[in-house]
Amino acid sequence: MAPYNDKIALHRQPAPATTLTSSGRVVSSMPTSPSVLRLLILADYPVVRHGLRQIFGGATDIRIVAEARDAADSMKQISACHPDAVLLDFAGKASYDLFCQIQSHHGDLPILIFSTAHDRYAKKAFHRGAMGYVTKDHAPDHLVLAIRGIVAGERYVWPSIVLDWREQLHACVAAFLASTVKVCNPHVWSSSDRSLPHR
Repeated sequence: MAPYNDKIALHRQPAPATTLTSSGRVVSSMPTSPSVLRLLILADYPVVRHGLRQIFGGATDIRIVAEARDAADSMKQISACHPDAVLLDFAGKASYDLFCQIQSHHGDLPILIFSTAHDRYAKKAFHRGAMGYVTKDHAPDHLVLAIRGIVAGERYVWPSIVLDWREQLHACVAAFLASTVKVCNPHVWSSSDRSLPHR
């Protein structure tokens, strides 16, 4: 099953390249091929950042230029490294707030949400303009494909996620209608009820 792609044109200015130390800090500049995508990883936990480095290590067209673990560091690294894309390891409202902060200051920067399928704040971020959404139960190569896609101007989301959202929406609508009926009809009429209005 192929991912859903919604083409959106992006026009971004090229930025100078930077190198990455083991601590995730920029230390110097170096030439980079225009075809190499510059990726910033935002994740709280070192083990997550390490795993993501392993995944992207095999992609010759993607280079991790920096990493950040909190909001302040994230904004600093974006300004210093000028990445082509951001991978945001999503964890609830704090991640959503960071997403909104990045979007308000760097609106043209494509962001990929990396989260569970049922994180309501991650879904809010996607509907608010995140370019991609990959869940943690997908194969690692989907992250690589997603980064390539969002930099190319595509919105990347797996069809199973969309179907899951649709089912949740239907359930919410059904629950709302059921509660509305109960409120509007608190009394169940019977055929023997004398108060039943005549037609």
